[in-house]
Amino acid sequence: MLSAEELLAAGKAEAYAGRYSDAVTRFDELLERVGVASDPDTRRLAADALSCKADAFRSAGAWEESVRVRDELIARFLGDGDEYLRSVVSVSFDRKARALFALGRYDEQLRVRDEELAWYADGEPEARAFGRVEAMAGRANALSSLGRKDEAFAAWGDVLAAVADATEVRARRLEASAMLYRGTRLRVLGKYQAALANLERLQGRFAPSEDPHIALRLAQGLLEQVWVWRQMALPEVAGPALERLITEFASEPDRRIVNLVTRALFIRAEDCYGRGEPEAAEALYDEVLERARRVADPLVSECGVSAAVGKAWTAGLRGKFDEGLRHLNEWLQRMTIQFPDDRRHVAELLYAKMRLLDWAVRVDESVSVANEIIERFEDSGEPLTRRAVAHALVVKTLGLAAAGRESESLAAYDAIRERFADGALEVLDLEISEVHVDADPWAGRRLAPKVLLRASILSALDRDEESANTLDSLIERFAKSDDPAVLAAVEAARQARAHLELEE
Repeated sequence: MLSAEELLAAGKAEAYAGRYSDAVTRFDELLERVGVASDPDTRRLAADALSCKADAFRSAGAWEESVRVRDELIARFLGDGDEYLRSVVSVSFDRKARALFALGRYDEQLRVRDEELAWYADGEPEARAFGRVEAMAGRANALSSLGRKDEAFAAWGDVLAAVADATEVRARRLEASAMLYRGTRLRVLGKYQAALANLERLQGRFAPSEDPHIALRLAQGLLEQVWVWRQMALPEVAGPALERLITEFASEPDRRIVNLVTRALFIRAEDCYGRGEPEAAEALYDEVLERARRVADPLVSECGVSAAVGKAWTAGLRGKFDEGLRHLNEWLQRMTIQFPDDRRHVAELLYAKMRLLDWAVRVDESVSVANEIIERFEDSGEPLTRRAVAHALVVKTLGLAAAGRESESLAAYDAIRERFADGALEVLDLEISEVHVDADPWAGRRLAPKVLLRASILSALDRDEESANTLDSLIERFAKSDDPAVLAAVEAARQARAHLELEE
């Protein structure tokens, strides 16, 4: 017959081997044998068995059972003055709170952290010297998860005060986390100088080499600096932080840091594209795509989607529309397989595909993709997806009209008028602004139908004065055109303008 100590060791061995059910059985045997014994050594064995049992349930993914066993342990030993048992209770508070976080039960997580901090009023166990501060950090995380951001900001301030200038690694991790959270929150609040002060202090206080957790916080802090400068409309000032993130953290194996570097590369690509450097942008998009192909991480794949869109546009600039479509189709297939519930990014890819086909004047194909967008996403409440649907209806209305399929074009226009008028106006305003009349020999033919559609939507919204002004601008700009298609649009504008005057 195994002794109590041997049963505990056997249970730990079973858990280590991944046989969690057998481990729980061993721990239960031990607990049944020792019962409610009062001598210190036996009580410590019982506490260890309960703690290991909770760990076994957690490792098996049985989070609810793990929480239940932690509750049993805490209730049984909460008031015990034995120093060892106090350390076990401290660990159980912490792991119970973490389990509740994993379960998304943030209200309960917060209550546990408050109970834990109240319990620490009698002093921290010697073996858990940073238990109280870690509980403070856990409380701050719970407040943040509950959307109580201002309280979380204050709570992280308390953590920072408790660990300021610490030298022990665990305390320094908390210090770095506090600085990062406060810098991020200040950025969101638009307090950019205060945000930068926290983020720069973070970079000056720590080095990536001292700890993987701290390396992650430093990388996150650099990206936060980039966002601060960009939100201040000073993207060029963000260059050093962006460069440091890309170069100093390029070889870090942590998946989260890989994601941050990939996002930084994408930002650099977008900057190149915005500066009119498509070749440099394309090389960076390729690097982002290559990195994103190697992992199935949602955030990295998000960068892959955006890079595929960017790659498609740069290919389009070179007239290589099929090349751009190939990248978009690759990522449509990848997202459908890896993240079948990710509707937003699928909509983004289809939207880019439709616009690229529209740009290439491949009317039947662009209308086909527009139909897919409308069928799949017309009931979406997500703003960007609704805008994609509005744009699809615009493409369908104009494309079918240009192909002489008037009845189908009118049906698409009715959908705009009834449900997507504001979104369609936003799309048209953007597209009209992107047509370069002086540089594009086909500008009139591209522009006139969009201006007509804009005027029609404004009239349908009873915004007749704006509609009249839109029609007047079209007539004035293109009345002397020698393009028959543009002159037909001018005549249609005159007729629509006369109809508005009759109603005044």
